[in-house]
Amino acid sequence: MSDDIEEKPSNEKEYVEEIHIEDDEEVALDDDELEDNQWASAHNNPFLVLCHLSKFVYIVSASVFFALVLIIGISVPLVKRKADPRRTERYKSSIIMLSELYPDVVYDASVFDDLDSPQSKAMNWIANQDDAELSLDHEFYSTRFALASLYFSTSEDSRWVNSTNWLSSVGYCDWHGVECLGDSQDDHSVSFGRNGVVWGLNLTRNGLQGTLGEEIGYLERLRTIDLRHNDLSGRIPQSVGIWQNLIKLYLGYNWFTGTIPSTLTSIRTLENFYLNDNALTGSIPEGIENFEKLEWLGLYNNLLTGTIPPTIGNFEHLYVLYMDENKFTGTIPSEIGKLTNLADIRLHKNQLKGSLPTEIGNLQACEILYVDNNELYLEIPKEIGQMSYLVQLHAYKNKFQGTIPSQIGKLSFLESLHLDHNSFVGSIPTQIGHLIALETLFVYLNDLTGEIPTQVGHLRKLRNFRIQENAIAGEIPTQIGHLKELVDVYMENNKLEGQIPTEISKLVKLETLRINGNSFTGYVPSNVCGLKSDHSLKEIVASCNDELSTLQCSCCDCM
Repeated sequence: MSDDIEEKPSNEKEYVEEIHIEDDEEVALDDDELEDNQWASAHNNPFLVLCHLSKFVYIVSASVFFALVLIIGISVPLVKRKADPRRTERYKSSIIMLSELYPDVVYDASVFDDLDSPQSKAMNWIANQDDAELSLDHEFYSTRFALASLYFSTSEDSRWVNSTNWLSSVGYCDWHGVECLGDSQDDHSVSFGRNGVVWGLNLTRNGLQGTLGEEIGYLERLRTIDLRHNDLSGRIPQSVGIWQNLIKLYLGYNWFTGTIPSTLTSIRTLENFYLNDNALTGSIPEGIENFEKLEWLGLYNNLLTGTIPPTIGNFEHLYVLYMDENKFTGTIPSEIGKLTNLADIRLHKNQLKGSLPTEIGNLQACEILYVDNNELYLEIPKEIGQMSYLVQLHAYKNKFQGTIPSQIGKLSFLESLHLDHNSFVGSIPTQIGHLIALETLFVYLNDLTGEIPTQVGHLRKLRNFRIQENAIAGEIPTQIGHLKELVDVYMENNKLEGQIPTEISKLVKLETLRINGNSFTGYVPSNVCGLKSDHSLKEIVASCNDELSTLQCSCCDCM
């Protein structure tokens, strides 16, 4: 045969395999050539360019995606994941242990089933995340949980002003606001790893928002708690009754609602008790007489109702009594006269009725007595004169009748006397001149008659003198010129007459003089008018040339 003729394979199988090999080589060659041809002709086919670019972007995106998955897959285990608290035996055991240790702390049954509840978050933290890793039988395990729960309960929607070290691995005695036994005393042996007996908690003005949980009672040896000036709301937990060593309780200036927990009355060590400026309702709980050592009681500016219990007379050590701005009804109990250590009594802005008890005279150490804005009636008892250290007496906006007792003149330390908006009759007692420390004298809007006593000239410290809206007659005494500290004089709408004394020109600190609605005659002296141009006088209000008065004035605001 000719050399040009190929030798036939020895069998069919070899032939087929050779064909396949040759075909693959040709295909590979054709693909390379095709690719070269495609790229070469790309400039002439925009659609083809778009296809190649799409393919390139797809490949790059897929590569980036798988790279990120690889990176995340490696890094995620390095992050401390929040464990589902219900999946750990330690979490469940903690709940059982605390419920057995503190049977008086009663929870809603679902509080630990809700993973978003503060208690559940706190339990998860101490059981599964707390780097301190305290054992369940550690004596301060419950305390650490209670503090963690407080944090989760009051920081959900806000940031604390100061949260230094809270929920860190360090002992809670170094957490901001936590005071442990030994920090301020000679005994330093009770703290262990800076987890110790918590005897003080001071988080005042710290931006706390939310509620207090029952677990706050786990701080069983607490002696002082101060959470004033925050935005706490909800009910005050019943578990506070566990604090049998508590001395000072300050929960004022928040938004607490509900009633005062009855469990509080079991605390016999309490000395300072402040729940003021909240929205508490209901009455004062029975058993409050158990506060045998109470010195400061502040319940003001709430919505409390009911009566002031007679058992209040048991507070023999009481120094301050603030029950104002509530809705208390009934009478002021006569037992208040037993509180001989009282220095400050504020019962104003309630709905109290009846008379001011004569036993009030027993409070000879009292300096402040506010009973204004009530519905008290009858006379002010003459025993008021026995309160020899009284500095402020506010009895305005009541329904007091009778005369102003002359015994008031015995109150030589009195600086502020407010008897306005009542139904007093008779004249201003001449003994008023004995009040040499008096700065404010308000007897306006009564039914007073008689004349202005000349003894007012002895009130050399008087700054505010208001007798308007009465039926006081006679002339303005010339002794008024001795009152060099006077700033405001309101005498309008009385039955005063005669001429305006020139001695008023000596009152160089005077800012307001109201004498309209009287029957004055003559002229307002020019030197009195000079107080407007040369000194502090801003206005002189007078009735000028009307049917009641023929007074003439060149510097007055005439009415």
